[in-house]
Amino acid sequence: MMPDYFIRFIPENLNSELTACEIKQIKEIHTYGSINVREAKKIEFADAGQNFDSLSCPHCDSSLEMIGWWTTAMTRAYEQDFMELDVISPCCNKKASLHHLNYYFNQGFYRTIVELERKPELWEIPDVETAKMMSEDLLRITGFEWRVIYVRV
Repeated sequence: MMPDYFIRFIPENLNSELTACEIKQIKEIHTYGSINVREAKKIEFADAGQNFDSLSCPHCDSSLEMIGWWTTAMTRAYEQDFMELDVISPCCNKKASLHHLNYYFNQGFYRTIVELERKPELWEIPDVETAKMMSEDLLRITGFEWRVIYVRV
């Protein structure tokens, strides 16, 4: 069985909110596939599934330990409903946010998420190109930047 792939989009700024009109406009974009817009009651984490490979410090780009440091930081943040995402990086001892770590592939926290399930007839268009076009549409509709998360389940 082949793995499922889809693309998620989360606002770069956790405090960005969508209006009812913006949600309607986003849902009307059928060019790329089936679109789901979800607004969470509390902050959640959008992961890349099996695409999650590694992470590094946003200050010095040192590799960060996934099993150990990151899982401990995530557990602490989860226990506080992700209301406190600030951490001290173990490599250079600088303040960072779990949201702004360098994740490979992208991941992050959200209150609003847009998920795109691509149409099979559009699979020949690379995900990167589709995500770029969708990001441009989201920016045009909302006025704010979106982070692209390529998910492999």
